[in-house]
Amino acid sequence: MSQQKIYFRHIGMNATLQSPIREAFKNASVLRSRDLESLGIWRATLGKLVESGVIGRIGRGLYVLPDGEIGEHHTLAEVGKRVPKGIVCLISALRFHGLTTQQSPDV
Repeated sequence: MSQQKIYFRHIGMNATLQSPIREAFKNASVLRSRDLESLGIWRATLGKLVESGVIGRIGRGLYVLPDGEIGEHHTLAEVGKRVPKGIVCLISALRFHGLTTQQSPDV
C-alpha cells in the first residue's frame, strides 16, 4: 500500500479513502489515530471522516467502522489499543480464555 498522504479537499472525496480504511479494519476492529496515520490518513482528516460517517469515533483516538462487527471481546480490544503494554488479568483474563462464565463489571 502506498505511503503517500491522502489529502481531503471536500467530503465528496471520501470514497477514495474507503478502500484503504476497510482494508485496515480487516485485521482489527478498533484502530488508533496513529494506526490510520501510518496508512497516510492525516489526523485532521479523521474528523471529516467521522462527520461523513465513513468511520466512527468511540473514544479519544479510537475509531471503528460504523457497520463493523462488535464481538464478545470488543471491550478488550479497546483497552488493548488504549494501553498497548497493559496486562489483562483476573476475571477478564479467565473469561477471555473460557475458564469462567462470570462476567467482570470492568476490564
